[in-house]
Amino acid sequence: MAKRILVLVWAIVASLSVGVTESLAGQGYPAEMKKLQARGGGPQVGDVAPDFRIKGLDGKTEIQLSTLKGRLVVLFFGSYSCPIFRGGIDPIKELHAKYTKTVEFVMVYVDEAHPIGGIPAVENDRENLHLKLATTWEEKAGHAKLCVTAKGMQIPTVVDELDNSVQTAYAAWPTRMYLVGRDGRVVYRGPASVVDAIRPAEVEAAITSQLKK
Repeated sequence: MAKRILVLVWAIVASLSVGVTESLAGQGYPAEMKKLQARGGGPQVGDVAPDFRIKGLDGKTEIQLSTLKGRLVVLFFGSYSCPIFRGGIDPIKELHAKYTKTVEFVMVYVDEAHPIGGIPAVENDRENLHLKLATTWEEKAGHAKLCVTAKGMQIPTVVDELDNSVQTAYAAWPTRMYLVGRDGRVVYRGPASVVDAIRPAEVEAAITSQLKK
């Protein structure tokens, strides 16, 4: 029963209510609440997308956003323990397959949404998916590899550092999407809502609009 109550509260937190946020912080989840409160931040449409240069799954290959200038870039943030992120992977894979010749796709792996000892998720219990919060970059990359393998993803994937610099710059925890235009500016910014943060139809509409220009 307690677990069900916590999951219900997690859904309510998606509204970013200050009162609920303070309540959950008092229940022992201050770090999660701080990240949720930050979702109102991140670059706005028209802003220059914050540049980053971070490593891929092999720890050697790097992707630097600014080197992709001149191309449309879809940024897809999330972690394997986030049910909303997992639920959005298949639609994003379809978009990737459809626009792979005209649009760059980059998945940025961020902090686990529901690590062991954190806010529980019944979906993870159902799927027996339990990951601890990574304490090294290599461990975080290992979680990302599990996700990519399990979901059969072909989307280029990079792993944020433990300082969460990219996650923070984009206010992207636990999951979020952006479309960066050819000029390096944000042309689509996913909603601050957690519950329906992944909106493939909106992303595709933004892509098609940009391709007409």
